[in-house]
Amino acid sequence: MEAESDAPTPAWARGPIADAPDRVRALEARLALCFSTPRLAAQALLHRSVVLEQERAGSPLDWLPSNERLEFLGDAVLNAMAARMVYDRFPTWDEGRLTEARSALVRRASFAQLADDLGLGDLVYMGSAELRGD
Repeated sequence: MEAESDAPTPAWARGPIADAPDRVRALEARLALCFSTPRLAAQALLHRSVVLEQERAGSPLDWLPSNERLEFLGDAVLNAMAARMVYDRFPTWDEGRLTEARSALVRRASFAQLADDLGLGDLVYMGSAELRGD
């Protein structure tokens, strides 16, 4: 993680995600960008397994939802961008070939490798079962 900031701690950075501002700053550094809404970046790092684990423990994270809705939106945007790209690049291809090309671009394994290459795994909040691979 990056060095701590002198900025005040946001209200959403508490409990098991108290270090979220540090993780968001580390994410910004690794991606070479600056989030205009750090709370959404923190939410993007919050896997559902942590939320469920906290609920089972009687300490729900009711102030910050998991990344599932953001993942849904991101998947749709990536699919649309990939569709446009293959549509423009291969004007003679039929729908079947375009679909295969788009699918190859947005394959989960490809994004998992990219996340690994960027070292993003240590920034994501994961539940203990998820970390063990259960």
